Amino acid sequence: MPELPEVETFKTYFDATSLHQKISKIETDDPVVLSAPADEIKKAAVGQSFEKTERIGKYLFAHLSSGKVLVFHFGMTGHLRYFKDKEDTPKYTQILFSFQEGFHLSFIIKRKFARLGLADTIEEYRRKKKLGTDATELTPSELGEAFSGRKVAVKTVLMDQSVAAGVGNWIADDVLFQIGMHPEKPANELTKDEVEKVYNKLQDILKLAIEKDAHYSEFPDYYLVNHRSKKAKCPHCGKPLQNIKVGGRSTYFCPARQKPD
Repeated sequence: MPELPEVETFKTYFDATSLHQKISKIETDDPVVLSAPADEIKKAAVGQSFEKTERIGKYLFAHLSSGKVLVFHFGMTGHLRYFKDKEDTPKYTQILFSFQEGFHLSFIIKRKFARLGLADTIEEYRRKKKLGTDATELTPSELGEAFSGRKVAVKTVLMDQSVAAGVGNWIADDVLFQIGMHPEKPANELTKDEVEKVYNKLQDILKLAIEKDAHYSEFPDYYLVNHRSKKAKCPHCGKPLQNIKVGGRSTYFCPARQKPD
């Protein structure tokens, strides 16, 4: 599933290809991929141009010259492709933007969990979705405050999009794996030093993932993301990894290194 690092690469791609071009047409055949009526999206966007983009967590916001904002959420498989000849439209294109200059931007959605929405403002959308601070802009004090008031597992709080927008499953697992913390440790039991360790490791992982354009095969071998399978062994100690459910999410950890307190 596209998480914060992938969506940051989509933002870079979008900015390099699709800004400041007038939209001449928007095509979509399946309303299930729209979180706003098609006629409202077309009314807001056709004849307008994309002026700038912002990313918050896993959401990409594209500001239109009309003042409205298109909201891209990439679901499990969504991604973008910019091209010239319409006969080259990629397979699984669910939404197609055509620009006056003759180029096209495809929103490719193989499994229909991605969505295109419309908002008057980003702040309005954030309130509606209870979307918190982007994880790259989170402060240690904000994270500590979120942990202190919650008795649930630390992983559950890390993945709460109202706390750290953009942190997904593998990121949370890798943070806790690399600092040796059990994913079920109650969040409100973390010491100040432990909060700092979680925060610093989260920022390190996000920074590397963005630098590598979310190409996880290029990560150091000690990252857990390269070992997420039920038969894998810990890259540190060589003992078998364990898979459990935490907050309803599949969770990988090393029971030899991440022991409960």
